[in-house]
Amino acid sequence: MNSEELLSKHPEVILLDTLDSAGLQTYLRKRGLLGNAEEISSAEKPGEGNMNYTLRISTTEGRSFILKQSRPWVEKYPQIPAPWDRAIREARFYDLVKAHPKVANGMPRLLDLDPILRVLAVEDLGHASDFTNIYSPKNPLINDDLAALCEWLSALHEIEFNEEARSSLVNRDMRELNHEHIFNFPLLKNNGLDLDGITPGLKKEAARLIDDQSFVATVRQLGEVYQQDGKTLLHGDYFPGSWLKTPNGVRIIDPEFGFFGPAEFDAGVILAHLHLSNQDANQISFFYKSYQPQKEFDPALMQAFAGVEIMRRLIGIAQLPLPCDLQNKAALLEIAHNLVMNFN
Repeated sequence: MNSEELLSKHPEVILLDTLDSAGLQTYLRKRGLLGNAEEISSAEKPGEGNMNYTLRISTTEGRSFILKQSRPWVEKYPQIPAPWDRAIREARFYDLVKAHPKVANGMPRLLDLDPILRVLAVEDLGHASDFTNIYSPKNPLINDDLAALCEWLSALHEIEFNEEARSSLVNRDMRELNHEHIFNFPLLKNNGLDLDGITPGLKKEAARLIDDQSFVATVRQLGEVYQQDGKTLLHGDYFPGSWLKTPNGVRIIDPEFGFFGPAEFDAGVILAHLHLSNQDANQISFFYKSYQPQKEFDPALMQAFAGVEIMRRLIGIAQLPLPCDLQNKAALLEIAHNLVMNFN
């Protein structure tokens, strides 16, 4: 569905637009996000988002906040359909953790949810930067930041929720989207992705995995585990693009993929990105010491999920700004293969 089709089928919907400052101001005033005499002084993109249309609103009263509108497509890849209600699911995540300071204080505050337009307003954490610069060898992840990331994730995973709370964030549609692009699409032989256009020779390296029936079968098995409901609240997309370095320390954003499932998935994702960003063995060892899993946690399952995440970031759609040549990527794919196959 494109914007014209959306507006035709849902005339009550307004698509936020920085070019329509008057309409944006009227909307914010109706939502109580602007005072009667307060006006917008600027509206700008706060960064390169993937999923949503995002704006930083600054006002004549010296305030600022972030708006996120979810639309029935991925903002960075409009040709990919995406669950329209993901903003509502994200708001539910904020609601679930608000009574848990160790988690809530590590995230922006939710200010407003408009369920009709699928718009969230959240606290502006300032002109922060995400952690995608760690893929460059010039910007290794320091222990203090990694400790903060592990502390927040450990605190999230230790919260106990009753069945009613768990049933309020199944988030099946977003999980289906993630499942397709993590566990399925990268291993399709003719998925249309020009891997050699990304890195010459990468298609041949990908074929080694795609033709390995045992590897593919294990990834499919892991995908089934991912789709199972669980008791642990997950962030669901715990990678450097969801981590912010702010003047007040590390903060976590974008829990729109959150659901109740296996803690090993979140932990596996952060472990994968330590490998993808070429952190040294000491950092990976520090991660194992810093993340505090709950009972019945399976390290082999975490490592297998890490392997799948490495694989899909190299031969799937969600590419990263990796300064890697073919030799580096081949080595990472071998790590991915070993992590996955050690699961069985």
